[in-house]
Formats: sequence, C-alpha cells, structure tokens
Amino acid sequence: MQIVIHVSRDKSAYLPALELSISRMDSKTRAITRIHLYDHPSGGYDAPPTSHVDKLKNPNKQPGRRESLFASASRYLRLDQYDALIRVSMDDDDLLHPDHFEQINLIARRVLCNTPQSVSAVGMYRQFLAYVRPEGVTLENVSFRRCIPGNKFFVIPRAHYETLEAYSPWGIPEFIDQEAEDLFSQRGIVLTLVRNNEPTFVYMRRGSNLSQDNKSAYIDNLEGRLQFQDEDELHDFVANQSNDLTYSPDLAPLAREFRLTVSRSPGGRAVVAANLEKMFGQDAMIAYYLVKGAERLETLWYSREEVVVFKDVPPGCSVRAFVRLGDEIIHRKAVRIWG
Repeated sequence: MQIVIHVSRDKSAYLPALELSISRMDSKTRAITRIHLYDHPSGGYDAPPTSHVDKLKNPNKQPGRRESLFASASRYLRLDQYDALIRVSMDDDDLLHPDHFEQINLIARRVLCNTPQSVSAVGMYRQFLAYVRPEGVTLENVSFRRCIPGNKFFVIPRAHYETLEAYSPWGIPEFIDQEAEDLFSQRGIVLTLVRNNEPTFVYMRRGSNLSQDNKSAYIDNLEGRLQFQDEDELHDFVANQSNDLTYSPDLAPLAREFRLTVSRSPGGRAVVAANLEKMFGQDAMIAYYLVKGAERLETLWYSREEVVVFKDVPPGCSVRAFVRLGDEIIHRKAVRIWG
C-alpha cells in the first residue's frame, strides 16, 4: 500500500504541519506515506469563470491533468511485484474508519474472482454523512446515491499496468446506475456498486464546502443518526470503530435513470444528450427548451432526437426537457449549462 498526499507548491506553508502529522503516524503507515509536490501552470487553467465549480477549484481532478498528476507521483513505484492494483483517492477533509481499506481489499478480491482479466470500477452504496454546525456535529448512516471520492475505486489487473494513468478514481461517476454501467462497458471496464458494504467512509459537510451542503436529495435510506459535541468527539468515535467484514459483497448498479447532460464550448455551442429510448422506449418523444431565468430563448419541439445542439448560448442558461408518450407528458427534467 502507498499513500500519496498531493500538495501544490503554493501551499508549501502547510508542509511543516503535514510532516508533523505524518511523523505521529504508526511506523507502518508512516513508511508508506509520502508527499507529492506539484506546480500549477504558469498561465492558469483556462477555465471560464462560469465553469462548474470543480473545474475552477479542483482543476487537477479533471481529464488530462489527473493522469499527469498520477504519472508524476507514481514514477518511482515498483509495481511489477503486484498481480493487481487498487487506485482510490479522497479529499483532504473526509474521514475513514480504521478498517476502510481492509474492506476495499475484501471487495477487490471478490471483483477479481468475478472478472480476473478486466479493469473494474467499484462504488460503495453505504456511508456516513457528517454535518458540522456551531451547535455540534450530526452523523447520519445512509444509503447514498452518490459515490464520493474515498468510497469508490479502480481494481486493475497486471495486464493493464501500461495504461494505469487512465484509471483515475476521480473518473468514476458519482451516480452508478445501469446507464453508467453501459457507458463503461463500451470502454471495456466493468462498473458496479456494492449494495451491502459496511459504512466506513465519512463525508464531511461543513456548510462552506464547494458543493451544495444539504445532501438529503441523494439519501435512499437513513439507517441511524448520532450527535456529537464537536469534531474532536466525532474523530475519536470514528478512530475507534471496527466492522464485521465477513459479508459477501452484493454487486449491482442502481436501476437506470433518465439522463440529461449538457456540454457548452467556449464559443457558446451547447450539446444536449438524453437516454430517451433506453429509458422510455421507442415510442417516446422529447422536447428541449433553452431558458434563461423565466425567459424561453429557444424551443426544439417533440421528436425522437437524443442529441441536439443549441448555438450562441449566453451564460446563465439551462435546458428543460419534456418527455411525452402519446398525448401525456410522463417526465420532465432541467439541467444547468456550465461553462
């Protein structure tokens, strides 16, 4: 096992504190932990100010840069001694139970038994959510429809080591359903979700995190809730947890959901894609509205087109889609246009 902590050079002031934390680890963990320093490009990242927050604040998690980051950090690793590798990443403010990686290893072994020659991407359905507030910390045990970094990983057999950079855990979708499974299958990757894992990952929500703080929309089942006075008490609780890891992993993605995705080029061209036929059958039809606030800018009336284009799209727009079967509107969805 190797733990790599990526730190950009502009944050070098934090290195003494980080090195002190590493020195306090047990000898085994300390021996496998190292810091990888990297530089931001001198010309910036070329992301428009209206881009998605992840492209603005986490550019090195984006395609192209994340592969280079891994290649730079791993060039001294001796990988030929391993029959398979597990790649897992996490953000710097989330928490893990002491046996989190033991559980990942258990799941990886099952995955390798099922598909020993294929690269697999795996998400874990169950986790904890921790909401930090001035009055204390609330910890929720949930079945969660989004797999957060730290709770998803790649399993890579030796035959695929030449392309290790391509299998970034940041590239595993947060939402793992049958649609995502089909898309990964086209790349030769097995994508799956562990439905019955033990919750060993804690997703921290502090109100000032980059994404929306309240995650209740993604909770399928709330199994329990605990209250703590502060984060120190939460940390002590998490550090002393142990779990029954004798279970047999139940591997299956979630049921297919309607997808509506939009990508916008710097020139204002927006490409909209929907999985209409797979979701609703051959007789369904779909209409697309380009809207800004309450104003409808353009309409593409009902058809069976799953990919459409809007041109000269101004910033701050969204697309609304309406699915019709016969004379009845059976589904509708809206998505914001970033970029």
